[in-house]
Amino acid sequence: MINPEAYNEIQMIVDLVSDCTQIPIRFYDEIRGQIYLCNISQELKFNFRDDSLLVAAYLDDNQANDPIMRFSDFGEIYAALPAISAIDELIGVFIIGPGIIRSFGRDELFQMYKQKKISIADQNNYIEQRDRLTLVSDWQIRSVLQLINLLVSGKNAAILSVRHIDELKSAADLNNIQVQFAQEMNGRSSMNSFHSTSKFETAMLRYVREGNVERLYELINTRPVGNSGKLARNLLRHHKNQFIVSTALACRAAIEGGMNSENAFTLSDIYLQNAEECRTISGILDMGGEMLFDYARAVARIKKQKDSYTKPVRDVIEYIYLHLQDKLELKSIATALNYSPNYLGQVFRNNTGQKISEFVTSCRIDEARQLLKTTSATINEISNMTGFGSASYFCTIFKNNTGLTPEQYRNNK
Repeated sequence: MINPEAYNEIQMIVDLVSDCTQIPIRFYDEIRGQIYLCNISQELKFNFRDDSLLVAAYLDDNQANDPIMRFSDFGEIYAALPAISAIDELIGVFIIGPGIIRSFGRDELFQMYKQKKISIADQNNYIEQRDRLTLVSDWQIRSVLQLINLLVSGKNAAILSVRHIDELKSAADLNNIQVQFAQEMNGRSSMNSFHSTSKFETAMLRYVREGNVERLYELINTRPVGNSGKLARNLLRHHKNQFIVSTALACRAAIEGGMNSENAFTLSDIYLQNAEECRTISGILDMGGEMLFDYARAVARIKKQKDSYTKPVRDVIEYIYLHLQDKLELKSIATALNYSPNYLGQVFRNNTGQKISEFVTSCRIDEARQLLKTTSATINEISNMTGFGSASYFCTIFKNNTGLTPEQYRNNK
């Protein structure tokens, strides 16, 4: 149970972070079943947020300690961060939001509220209170989560893994929310539209082209917020279309940065296929960041290898990183890259001192290390993601290469 002094500290964190960010923040005490409210969230008398969904996600699964994000049908974003005791017990949940991730006109909101069968009186109250909420991006919410985590634990750990709970569950649900969004061009504020943020887009593509992952991360964390044009009537379709455009631009930038065009287009195809299968807005937003970083990391690897390896070897290395989950053999790689297997095998060994099969194993081990450090994926999931097949084989190869089992490596990170 939390002692009174700890409760005072929690209340101070809630008030301080909320005052600084102008985002409502609350703390749900799992032991006492109470919610501590900051001043901003106390003013939100009409409950168009639903804390129970966020809290229940931790009460139902005490082993899941990753932060949570939730996007509402009405362009609002929420997040939650569990407070864990020294003995790994859940003592409460910090609830962040709502913030506004997407601006709508009043007519659009009335239409959406009507479809959700919200009363006329409540519609007016919701809109009045929504006008007082802060416009934010998903990356800003991640920064708030990181700040709270730092204040609570004293550890400046990046928020790398986030679960999502979405109200938009299926395409059938989405088809019932045919929204006329985005105000007309002459009604938009230049500070509230992605259309006027060409400097941001130019910088983003430049960092992909340069393989500058650190600057790209800084840029995305300070991305502008607001409307993003009118790419579709359907909210999820809008974000998918936006993702398609971003992927095409990033693919071209990566090729200009030295990435093999076949590898770049293959990566684009993979992301576009995954995007079409995605059923949540939050999933698309997360995928957008992953896509940019994948291209930037690919260019960074190429630039690092440029003085050391010939072009065929660089092409092989990039192909391997893009197909770690596949069965990678010299013949299949040579066929995909239009090289003779004998020629490619000889050139690769002369340049790197390794057989292609040996290099594939080292790449898979490196990827597994990153996943063990930065995700909560199970050993079996990591084994599949890195192409080892069985978890037992993965554990054996990992220990032979690192001297530690995957579990030991994760615990000693």
